[in-house]
Amino acid sequence: MKALTLFALLAAATSLGCSGNSGPQSFPVQGKVTYEGKPLSRGTIIFNPVNEALPASRGEIQADGTYKLSLAQKGDGAVPGEHRVIVNSSTQVKQGMEIDDPNYELPRPLVPIKYSSLSTTPLSQTVKAEANTIDIEL
Repeated sequence: MKALTLFALLAAATSLGCSGNSGPQSFPVQGKVTYEGKPLSRGTIIFNPVNEALPASRGEIQADGTYKLSLAQKGDGAVPGEHRVIVNSSTQVKQGMEIDDPNYELPRPLVPIKYSSLSTTPLSQTVKAEANTIDIEL
C-alpha cells in the first residue's frame, strides 16, 4: 500500500512539473535584417531585455536576411518589453581550412563592430505582448 501511494505522489509531482509553463511568457518575433539597404545574408541576432532578470532571445539570420527569435523553443519569440539588440555577422571560414594553413583567413565582420556588443550597440526595440514583426536596419 505504501509503495502504491508513493508511486501516485511521484507521478502527480512529475506531471505537475511537465504540464506547467516553466519560464516567462514569450511572443513571436520575426523580421529582416538589412545593412546599407541590402539583406544581411548570415549571422545571429540577439534581443537582450533591458530588465536583466529576464532571458535573452536569439535567432539565426537566413540568406534572405530574415530571422525568427527563439527563447526556450525554436521560434517561440521573446519576452515582452524593451530590448537592446545585438547583431553578429562575419565571413565564413572555408570548409576544411585549418588555422595553420597558409591560406587561412580570419573571419571578417560584415557589419560594424559596434552592433556586436551589448555595451556599444545603438539598437533597441520593443517587443509587444502579441506577434511582432521587427525589421532591423543597420
